[in-house]
Order: sequence, then structure tokens, then C-alpha cells
Amino acid sequence: MQENINEDNKPHLCVPTLDGNAHVIPAEVFDKIVTGEMKITDMEDWEIITRTAFSEWMRGLETAAKARVYKAAVDQLAAWEAAEGEGASK
Repeated sequence: MQENINEDNKPHLCVPTLDGNAHVIPAEVFDKIVTGEMKITDMEDWEIITRTAFSEWMRGLETAAKARVYKAAVDQLAAWEAAEGEGASK
């Protein structure tokens, strides 16, 4: 999702959805949904937008998990190299 500013200088989000369309939605709509002032079902095309949001969220979670695994592997390799270096200096 990408934030844009429209001619009224109010933030909007451009949501390219899984069906190949793009939806430009005022950020205020999402704020109202989060605070409970508005139901997500009040938003036009809410089903595809919600599916896309969940898809992006899951992709973000997967990326974060992969980054943690990568960092752990790099840290382990660095620890092994440090231990080898200590052994070589004795």
C-alpha cells in the first residue's frame, strides 16, 4: 500500500488489489474502521481489499521470520569464527 496526498491534501492510500485493480481510499476510512466508527463492510469492495491487506500482512510476517532466521545464522557463524580465532591464537 502506498500513501498519496490528493488535491484536498488529505492522505489517501493506493491499494493495488489481488484482482489487478487499484483502489484509492482516504486514510481516514481506515482510521474510522480501526476506531470502530465505521464497519469494514461499509467500504466499497471491502472483500478484495481485506484479502489483499491480509496477504500483505502475511507476507510481512514471513519476511520478518526469514530475517530473524538469517540473523541467527549470521550471528552463529560470527560466534564460530570468533571461537576459531581464539583457538588459533593460543
